[in-house]
Amino acid sequence: MMSQDVNSFFAENESRDGVRMSFNCWPTSWIEAVKLVLPLGVMYTPFKKMESGFVLPYKPVVCRTNNCKAMLNSLCNVDYRAKLWCCVICNQRNAFPASYAHASETEMPGELCQQSSTIEYSVLSGIKNIPPVFLYVVDTCIEPDELNALKRTLLESLHSLPPNSLCGLITFGKYVYVHEINPLVEKAYAFEGTKEYSSQDLLKLLNLDRQTAAPAPRPDYGVQGQSEPTNK
Repeated sequence: MMSQDVNSFFAENESRDGVRMSFNCWPTSWIEAVKLVLPLGVMYTPFKKMESGFVLPYKPVVCRTNNCKAMLNSLCNVDYRAKLWCCVICNQRNAFPASYAHASETEMPGELCQQSSTIEYSVLSGIKNIPPVFLYVVDTCIEPDELNALKRTLLESLHSLPPNSLCGLITFGKYVYVHEINPLVEKAYAFEGTKEYSSQDLLKLLNLDRQTAAPAPRPDYGVQGQSEPTNK
């Protein structure tokens, strides 16, 4: 019965948040991590409609450990008296920022509420007016029926993108192709899978090495027809 309750709990969370993990228990040591048969991974549904989404108008509180940077969330252990919280990833104890001075068990910040397992941060200050970017990376070494189904899924996904977004496509099989999306000209850059390319090589081969000398983006950045290399 306990196993059924646990499975129901995970199934409920997956249905609510659109997130499925390869493991639901984080390894507590390096030795346990090495013993994992499958690597840690997450399958995320980016366009899932949330029934009760939380939008917080401030920046997230981040763990102070340099190689961690996990965010404060509802799974963290919190000491409201000492104004401390413990990171669930690295167990680092962190102090609340000054803006959380009045946080308590009866007045929790939005990210600590149990029902806020998925939240959004609406941070406007210091953010450039750049449209969202979506990059599709597609494995073409699959059966024809699966490939046709994948094509239909990709088309449905494209119709869901914001109208001002930038979109890119990379396909890989025997070769890796970086496609230049243009309704007038079909063009793709091919790369051998057995050859290593440095970042500078890629910039040069994709004709993006002149990007560093390009002028700063104009307010209408991302509009079709502009010649900035990043809009290819």
